[in-house]
Amino acid sequence: MSNLTNINKAIEIIIDDKLEDYGLVVNNKISELETKIVNSNTHPKHEILQQKEVFEILGIGRRKLKKWVDEGLKEIRVDNRVYYKFSDVMEFIETRG
Repeated sequence: MSNLTNINKAIEIIIDDKLEDYGLVVNNKISELETKIVNSNTHPKHEILQQKEVFEILGIGRRKLKKWVDEGLKEIRVDNRVYYKFSDVMEFIETRG
């Protein structure tokens, strides 16, 4: 029974360690995204964003952006290209908070 207890304690320690590592990674990623958003918000050339710029700035994928559009994020379609106003993206994110 003591071997099982020791194994359980070891597993708990490993899980706690991994969760702490994961928390650090998530916090670092959030800080990076905040920096990107602040920098892009102050630069006038980013008022109209291409899809790929939204992916890069926010670190999201195609499915997440599609879901946001389905939930009300405005998009601008020109021929086969899709664009987004930076202000619309920021407003959408802030109202979801």
